[in-house]
Amino acid sequence: MSKLLVSCGTLSSGGAERVLSTLSKAFADNFDQVVYLTWIEMPDFYPLDERIKRVCVEKESGCSNILKKSLWFRKYVRREGFSLILSFLEPFNVLICGLLVGIDISVIVADRNDPHWIWNKYWQRELRQWSYRKAKGIVCQTENNSRYYKNKLFEKTHVIYNPIFIPDEYRGLALSSEKRNRVVSVARLQDQKNLKMMIRAFSLFQQTHKDFILTIYGEGPARNELEDFIQQNNLQHCIELPGAKYNVWDLILDSKCFLLSSWYEGMPNALMEAMCLGLPCISTKVSGAVDFIKDGENGFLVDLDDEKSMADCLERLASDNTLAQYLGEKATKIFDILLQEKISKEWVDYLMSFVKNKI
Repeated sequence: MSKLLVSCGTLSSGGAERVLSTLSKAFADNFDQVVYLTWIEMPDFYPLDERIKRVCVEKESGCSNILKKSLWFRKYVRREGFSLILSFLEPFNVLICGLLVGIDISVIVADRNDPHWIWNKYWQRELRQWSYRKAKGIVCQTENNSRYYKNKLFEKTHVIYNPIFIPDEYRGLALSSEKRNRVVSVARLQDQKNLKMMIRAFSLFQQTHKDFILTIYGEGPARNELEDFIQQNNLQHCIELPGAKYNVWDLILDSKCFLLSSWYEGMPNALMEAMCLGLPCISTKVSGAVDFIKDGENGFLVDLDDEKSMADCLERLASDNTLAQYLGEKATKIFDILLQEKISKEWVDYLMSFVKNKI
């Protein structure tokens, strides 16, 4: 009997959580039993396949103390006899690899961000290097991210892109949608996304395009800080923060452009979806963006923190509808590379290669 345990911090509204939601059907189709385990008790944002069993360590252990939760987890894994554990997100990857020392079970860890940036303090890098030796495989989202690892750890890496989440009928739909004078972004409201840079870039652009607004969909811990920043710069009349939305594809179709301003990414799901919709995109040179955007051919790339260049690109798109349409059409070509069925099969084939001799 094949039993898969999938671990993540929560199943809230993040990119890693969205990928796991999408993969849940393929996992349930191919494993006899699948458990999705989270460490922190929070409401799930994305739906799972109905065959998936949900377990929360914090709820089951009855406390938030990391030591007690860790002891509960180790006993749970021993008792349930899983064939394989798949762990998402670096802190939990490190924790699980450490907790399972002495237990004979295959662990696959999945980095969901650029390891050149995430967990980058000396002690964190050393701890990750040590703990990942326990892992049988390390899944990275791009080739650039996999090259962070060296020697024996690099030999364990395997690249699987994030799937896109939009149905086929949405491919290129933005190309034929009636447009408003609006620029959009979809991002978790947190420091990594460098949204103040985006706001500053839009402010420069808005000086000569008074009728444009910027809408940033998403939620996160930096909301109050961003709202204060918008008010301090007297931009509350032209910048919106409506929160996270389930139907975000429908909401951004009428925009002139999609922006991403992050300092770093694993592979930005929202950017990939915007490209598949046919929106012309402007992104900082982060992992994922540099893998799929050819500057000036299917989107624009700007240096980190270069708000002037981002504003200049906005100006080009606002003043040249033909260019915007051309970039949007070219952007949709990535759809076939990132199909859910294709990416889901890659995940299942990879995971099954570790359990086929144990079934």
